[in-house]
Amino acid sequence: MEVYEAYGDGVARIREAVMENQLQMRQVEQSLRVFWASRGDAAGLQAHGAAKRHTKNIDLSVLELRQINENFVAAHQLAPVLLSGSKFEQDEYIKALNKLLVAIKFLEGHRSFEGSGKAQDQTRELLTQVRRKCLADFVSVVSVLSRGERNDDGGLKWVEPSKHDVSRAAQLLDCLLISGVDPKELLREYGKQRFDVIRMFIGEDPSGGSMGFDLNTPATALAKRLNDIEVTIEAERILAILIYSNEELANAAFRHSAHQVLESWKKEIDVSLRPPKQLDAVKLLLAHDLLHSRLEALESAVLPPLLLRDREEKELEDPWLLSKAIHAIVTELAQTAKQKLFNFQPVLVEASGDRTITKNGNVHNFQSRKSLTYSLNFLRKVCDQAKPLKILLEKDTDVTAVGFVDTVVTQLIGALTAKADQLKGREGLKQLFLVNNFGYVANSLPHCIQPDDADLEKQLHGTIKPRVDVMRNDALGAFIRLSYGAFKENLSDPTEKLQYAKGGNVLTLESGRLLKGKFSKFNDQLEELYKTQRTYVVAEVPIRQYLIRTAVDTIIPAYKAFYEKYSVIQFSRKHASRYLKYTPPAAQNLLTDLYSGEASAGDKLSEVSSS
Repeated sequence: MEVYEAYGDGVARIREAVMENQLQMRQVEQSLRVFWASRGDAAGLQAHGAAKRHTKNIDLSVLELRQINENFVAAHQLAPVLLSGSKFEQDEYIKALNKLLVAIKFLEGHRSFEGSGKAQDQTRELLTQVRRKCLADFVSVVSVLSRGERNDDGGLKWVEPSKHDVSRAAQLLDCLLISGVDPKELLREYGKQRFDVIRMFIGEDPSGGSMGFDLNTPATALAKRLNDIEVTIEAERILAILIYSNEELANAAFRHSAHQVLESWKKEIDVSLRPPKQLDAVKLLLAHDLLHSRLEALESAVLPPLLLRDREEKELEDPWLLSKAIHAIVTELAQTAKQKLFNFQPVLVEASGDRTITKNGNVHNFQSRKSLTYSLNFLRKVCDQAKPLKILLEKDTDVTAVGFVDTVVTQLIGALTAKADQLKGREGLKQLFLVNNFGYVANSLPHCIQPDDADLEKQLHGTIKPRVDVMRNDALGAFIRLSYGAFKENLSDPTEKLQYAKGGNVLTLESGRLLKGKFSKFNDQLEELYKTQRTYVVAEVPIRQYLIRTAVDTIIPAYKAFYEKYSVIQFSRKHASRYLKYTPPAAQNLLTDLYSGEASAGDKLSEVSSS
């Protein structure tokens, strides 16, 4: 309403200027009549060439003034047509617009004449109002040219505009170009209006505030959103070509609308990556793979025409602006995904208050987020996405998928070793912890079953697993030496010859002390071993059975031989049972109960020793 009131005010000012101009013309004509009446009395002056030229100039001036008046009056008469263009035929409208431009050009050339300057200003104001209304009509048509709708599977499609609407938009565009509209303003308004329409149909937000491209959403939903963006960009390219007959101008209009789509898309990705939202590396890997899979189609949709490809411009005038924007989105996402992958650190910590690791040497607490299981799950997920991983690592890095997987396992082994080093003063428990956890790692390495991933499968199970197995076996050997090695040394024959009391089969006090010490030390070693290692846990049943069998095979034969040889000798008169506390079968019974993970051992010891 305000626009049309402004048009009315402009027309009123034009009418006022016309009346003033006509008054000036009447004054000029009155002066000319006086001049011609007195012309006969100026015979002397007519004899001079200067007088003739003066007369000729006056005649020309009168002619020019009349033309100024005619052009200004013509401009005044065109106002109703130009300010109500939609009510007139296109040909009539353009004809009136061209007349207005001719009038303005003539008035510009005669600005020095009295009244011409004001006439020109008023005529230019009319042109400004005409241009403003034409632009408003153009933007209005553009807003309804192509509308979106959802198909049966929920995908977005853009309805092809009617020929009538396209023709109307093209006609208004022609008028704007004829009127000398600022190209930047025209493109800016076009892009803004089209983006307002796009936001109403793309994404899930009814208010148009979001394009719905949140990286936290499932991959299937992201794929649909990306498809919406792709078909929207393609639809905008086609629409611009329909409206703008000039190829260069059509591409510029397309850039102005599509660039806003890409900018909004990029902002939503950036928001998805900001704290407190923490996307894991695998989700970023999948998102990058999705974008990379559509990169070729997106590049094709925004490729500038051959005419513009060699031009070097800046910002929105750059023909390659859209291509650069798409590459920036994919590149930045790739960099973030790489950063997440390369920064993964398998730092092992217990859950709050959990000190189990310090007691039984079991596999690292799998309930903790930063646990051994969590780290191996990360490796498994990465291997499941071997193809996206290889695509991500193809550019801007010298790391291969094989090298990355090897690094993850190496870091995990390092973290386990560092965790074991915290068990200071408990070397046996440390070695058992390494046995359990190295074994868990070796047995939990993922398999890569796809033919294209044979290199990863070979690295994991042909190189890494054997390496970890060797480390596990080294820890196992160290644990056995620490646990059972001291028994054999104690059960060796006394270095001194046993002496018997005179006239009997009872050992002397000194020799008796030697055997008492041997049996007593064995009892203490056995009970300490049982008490400690009964609480230990060995995760793998075959390894547990092997350790028990090794304990029995290492300790019992030596103890049995020692027991059978020296238990028949009377080395203690009153407390022999205290030293012969465990028979070989009883000792073996205790050893077979090791690594059960049970905390209490007192009842079992009492039961075995009394049997």
